[in-house]
Amino acid sequence: MLKHPTTVEATSSFPTKATVHAADTGVPFPWDPKLRSIKQLTDRGEYKLALERLSKSTSDHESMNCRGVCLLRMREFSKAIGPLRLIALNASTFRVHDEVAKHIKLNFALALFFGGEAAGGLETLSQIDGTESDPSAMMMRQQARQWSSSMSWFRRLDWYLNRIAPKQGPIAPDEPVGRFVWDLDRTE
Repeated sequence: MLKHPTTVEATSSFPTKATVHAADTGVPFPWDPKLRSIKQLTDRGEYKLALERLSKSTSDHESMNCRGVCLLRMREFSKAIGPLRLIALNASTFRVHDEVAKHIKLNFALALFFGGEAAGGLETLSQIDGTESDPSAMMMRQQARQWSSSMSWFRRLDWYLNRIAPKQGPIAPDEPVGRFVWDLDRTE
């Protein structure tokens, strides 16, 4: 379940050497000191300012994930595809990297799905193991069902057989989509 803190205390701080165990990888994630300030900005909903302060280094997966999630939450879905593609997609096989954390792969699928590449989003989702009960994956599947049921009979047939999507893509839900590393349930 997604957890969204409602307030951030100015006096709270993270230990410099703290680690967060990403439940979907089992590997500890060392907190980048800059991500602490990004977390405070995103907790306040200041996604544009957080995006401006984030590094563009592609070697830091969580920083690139933060860029993508900020864009997702600003409803700039097609712009979120770029930074998430750099870290989630293996360019030689056009499949998601197995070693990338599940929340990053799901964010990439969401960006594709709501960013005008619905078939790509669903294909990416199908490549991610263990998404049966994941809230983001379940929401995406529900949105896909609603979207396809709103199509005409001919469009729906073309979508199912040929994966040709109508110009009007799926509508994103009103609630924020995408997950930062600190949104993960650490008790899993």
